[in-house]
Amino acid sequence: EREWTYIRTVGGRFPVRLSVTPVRTRTGEIRGYLGIAKDITLEKQMRAERDGLFEKLNRANSLLSTELQNAQEQYKLLVEGSSEIIFAARTTGEITSVNRRVGILGYSPAQVIGQKFWDMPASPDGPGVMQELVRERFEALLSTHLRQEFAARLMSASGEPVDLLISLELVDLGTPVVFGRASLFAEDLLGRYCQTEKARYVVGNSLSMIDMVSRRCTAAAAYHLSE
Repeated sequence: EREWTYIRTVGGRFPVRLSVTPVRTRTGEIRGYLGIAKDITLEKQMRAERDGLFEKLNRANSLLSTELQNAQEQYKLLVEGSSEIIFAARTTGEITSVNRRVGILGYSPAQVIGQKFWDMPASPDGPGVMQELVRERFEALLSTHLRQEFAARLMSASGEPVDLLISLELVDLGTPVVFGRASLFAEDLLGRYCQTEKARYVVGNSLSMIDMVSRRCTAAAAYHLSE
């Protein structure tokens, strides 16, 4: 079986697939051949169109791959060149990625990845209170799906307090992922902290709530009065 080109009596050529089968006698002797020719013009056209589509698809995939690679490189440059700490975390709190800007805290990305977000070293003027605040905002993000923005004081690797303005957002990438940004915060921490507490909490007659807010404000006030 092979392809041939036939010539029409009226002129013009067309491709055929010719299958030749020997015709044998009862004793097995070949007494002739049976040939069957099939016009494969349409089949070849469809094959050519298919090959053309595959070629276009391969070119498109190659271009898309290049564009995606360029986009990833540009995104990486933007993230790594940002003046903010940019990080991603699981909903359980573990940091999965962070840019080099975390160096303002004296840490490398490798030292931070894997840590729970609220376990980052907090300032000595009330580490338990500050970590409680960070954890509460993280849990509030997961329960409300609303962006959380708050100020926090963390400790650098050298033991110096660093005031940060932290923003958290929940993004669905098939599975929920927490994206965060943290920038140096130069405003008066006590004033902003008390405004935030006033806007978010109604103390009322809850003794536990009064105690929690009191401890937070006392810790922040103690730091500023000592400066």
